[in-house]
Amino acid sequence: MDGTRHGPGAWRRRRRPNGAIAVVVFALLSLGAGPALDSEKGAAPSHEPARVASDRATGGSAAVLPVPPGATRELSRLQKRIAAHVAAGGGAYTFTSYLDRTTGRIVLESDAPQDVVIAVTGRRATASLPTRAVAPVQNRTVNQFHRRNDDSPFKGGAGVRAAGATGPCTAGFALRNSAGNVYSTSSASCSTTGARVSTESGVSSHGTVIFQQPAVDVAVIAGRPYSGRIYTGNPVSTTTIPVVSAGDALVGDSNHCYSGRTSGEVCGGQVVSVNGQLCGGQSCWGPLLVVRGGALPQPGDQGAPFYTKDAAGAHARGQVFASNGSLCFVTPWRRLSDALGLSIHTG
Repeated sequence: MDGTRHGPGAWRRRRRPNGAIAVVVFALLSLGAGPALDSEKGAAPSHEPARVASDRATGGSAAVLPVPPGATRELSRLQKRIAAHVAAGGGAYTFTSYLDRTTGRIVLESDAPQDVVIAVTGRRATASLPTRAVAPVQNRTVNQFHRRNDDSPFKGGAGVRAAGATGPCTAGFALRNSAGNVYSTSSASCSTTGARVSTESGVSSHGTVIFQQPAVDVAVIAGRPYSGRIYTGNPVSTTTIPVVSAGDALVGDSNHCYSGRTSGEVCGGQVVSVNGQLCGGQSCWGPLLVVRGGALPQPGDQGAPFYTKDAAGAHARGQVFASNGSLCFVTPWRRLSDALGLSIHTG
């Protein structure tokens, strides 16, 4: 699963120039009290999901500020300018932008020099901090354990490998169609349509990739029994929990987890935005969940299930997309479901 063929993978394998890389943080708009954007006449609706208590696990949360008038429209204008720049051949640099509802700012992170940032956005940076650029969740080979040598019915969070790929990725949630057929998922950057997929160890067949949607970085795998359960615990764990529901992530909640073949189960992630955008290599992806806190996804974790959990089990919230030096980016559950026309398969 090498990620060189299309979609997000094409950007993820670009080599960065040597030397220090600066992240430019823009305080473009401070959030404050006032009516939400949706209340403005003619304004575009906010992407903020409604807080529905029936489909969320309990956990800690941060103060979430209201969306002030114009905020969503301002972010949309910024993201369109960045997307136009990248599409016109500006793929030498990466750009991440989102509305952080916990700090009260629209934030842009880029490894581009300040003159490029000013030209693209028309705004000057207020701060410049040394850090890493948005980095690929690359592949690497490590020792094989039960999570990496899954058995039928196959579960989410396990290591999988497509024929001809250079390294493993992680199986996502099991999904089903209206006829009751059940499928597995992973990252679209990890395979090609028609590729045969095995468990990471190569002992068992995990199925065949029958469809890919690079816009949301998801591949659909069919042909084997798939379970509505996901691995938990460390990378050598044999423990699993059932998936019991799926829905939108809630901004400010800090009880989010992901479960990858390299990192194992990592919890404590707080969703700080639901409208993140990631651009580079002449492509842009979004809206994405922007997650802060907890250990970041590592090579091989792409495609991992992202969820909250309680005593009943896991509540699906999305699929791991990419990470940088401080943030994790996740394709939201609703985008996956809508793009594929499939629903969650529970355990």
